[in-house]
Amino acid sequence: MPPYSSVPQNSTLSTARFGPFEIDLRTCELRKLGIKLKLSGQPFQILAILVERRGELVTREELRESLWPADTFVDFEHGVNTAVKTLRQVMGDSAGTPLYIETLPRRGYRFLGRVEDCTPTVATPPTSVATPATRSRRSVLIAFALLSFAVLAVGAGSLNRRFTSSANGPQIRNLAVLPFESPVNSDQEYFTDGMTESLITELGQLSALRVTSQTSSMHYKGTHKTLPEIGQELNVDAFVEGSVERSGNRVRIRAQLIRASTDTQIWAKTFDGDVRDIFTMQSQVTQAIANEIRVRITPQEQSHLHSAGPVNPDALDAYLKGRYFWNKFTRDGVLKSAEYFNLSIQNDPNYAAAYAGLADAHIVFGNLFGRPTQEFPKAKEAALKALDLDESLVEAHVAMAAIHLFYDWDLPGVQKELVRSKELNPNFIRIYNLEAYCFEISGNLADSIVVMKQGLRLDPLSLISEVDLGFAYSFAHRPDDAIMQFHKTLEIEPNFPMAQSGLGLAYEQKHDFAKAQEEYRSVLAQDPDNSFWLAMLARADARTGNKSAARRTLRELERRSHRQFVEPTFMAMINIGLGDKDAAFASLGKAIDERSAKLIWLNADPMYDDLHSDPRFTELLHRIGLQH
Repeated sequence: MPPYSSVPQNSTLSTARFGPFEIDLRTCELRKLGIKLKLSGQPFQILAILVERRGELVTREELRESLWPADTFVDFEHGVNTAVKTLRQVMGDSAGTPLYIETLPRRGYRFLGRVEDCTPTVATPPTSVATPATRSRRSVLIAFALLSFAVLAVGAGSLNRRFTSSANGPQIRNLAVLPFESPVNSDQEYFTDGMTESLITELGQLSALRVTSQTSSMHYKGTHKTLPEIGQELNVDAFVEGSVERSGNRVRIRAQLIRASTDTQIWAKTFDGDVRDIFTMQSQVTQAIANEIRVRITPQEQSHLHSAGPVNPDALDAYLKGRYFWNKFTRDGVLKSAEYFNLSIQNDPNYAAAYAGLADAHIVFGNLFGRPTQEFPKAKEAALKALDLDESLVEAHVAMAAIHLFYDWDLPGVQKELVRSKELNPNFIRIYNLEAYCFEISGNLADSIVVMKQGLRLDPLSLISEVDLGFAYSFAHRPDDAIMQFHKTLEIEPNFPMAQSGLGLAYEQKHDFAKAQEEYRSVLAQDPDNSFWLAMLARADARTGNKSAARRTLRELERRSHRQFVEPTFMAMINIGLGDKDAAFASLGKAIDERSAKLIWLNADPMYDDLHSDPRFTELLHRIGLQH
């Protein structure tokens, strides 16, 4: 076999990611979720060429010239067919329904996957002359005149920020969109927050950028911290900030790009338009920022930026209110969000985002508050409708992944949706949450922790992501690491109940039941009627010998279950603490009938360790599609 270079001639690419894969053209390695795959020689070289020319036809003749020189006497047709077949086998791809490598009969091949270019790029010299800035963060208030859109910049510090080109400093590849400001005394907070979240999602679709998740960005709403301080906390190079003003159906977006380390303005622009064209305006903002910081936009990403169409103003308004309440993650908030998502659909039956929002509302309610068998079928119907209207909507694919995971117990279905989701938006944080859960329930706890840490790079202040990592340590039987992680979460939010209950579980693993009871009682002081916290305390009570208190709680939850839905797994936890395995397995059988989402962690959660040796436990795992 002739020698060859792993990098195509004139390549600017050295490292890239697509789906769960990472290719390093310098070391000739292909990894999946950090694990090196066995791929070398011509199959690897073909992949390198296809990734470098992603989205383009690479002819068989071009492959012959690159890999089979004229003085090499081999059967080219057999060689290339065998190489591509090997490549597909290693990647788990299919010739019939390809995710990555498409065959164009008698012509060649095309790489379909969305590629994140991880190769450092060198900024080109600036071509524009620097001019003074007109405002600094939080020192500018928007004077909003409803009819004139008059905007005044005020504050003595507004001339302190210099205006510089993006080339005057390190390259920008890590961004955060800070909460946009709304007019003083305005009732448009939901609209402004919605525009912030939407712009984060829009920028997140650019694979060359790492964009901080909405959860962490919104943490700085109303903050008095300086941009350099926030930049260090989020580990970003630059910020996008600005304001959104709305008067009737007219909208003005003022956006600026600021370097985090020096608090200097790089770019600023105002966009005016009709509210029906709000997503076109956001695409213009995204395109302008990408141009300014000189990031590569793939043909697929460019196509998406130009695909934004008009939106019904009333449908948009209702949708943004729905997301506003959904983000509260409370029972009342989720119920209110479903009302607004349904109203949005009434105003525009073809608005895909509203169906995706409705699916999310039913998923959260079915996971946390309601009966899964009532909520998840509604979620699936809404998610499928969203995908029917817009297959490129990442929120709809992530919703389907969650439904496959929590209700269908279909891991291959989850993986398929997550691959597509990451192609559409590699910065969408919920992808990483779900991917980590898949590793947990499959027993790959080390991989789960790796993926959760990757997600925390995008969402470093997310309480849910921080807590998920703590539980992953507990599942991996690393209670000391779990305790440290939960304490770290409580430094961000001292009274976060999931972190406190996680501490309780970790202390139980260390057989420090007194500390576990202390954490559970602390949580119950905030929410005395919460069935989950009651069950956790009762379980700890039973394990310390106070079985009478545990049985009182068990009877209370059983009475409550006649009036409202109570997770059968809660009763199972108490019965395990009481040592009543028969009753525990009976409760888990009811949980299977209810399609309880919590059952997916049956094999990972240490609360069920006492059941592992019982043959009935293996039978339960088979019923829900898990292997012991």
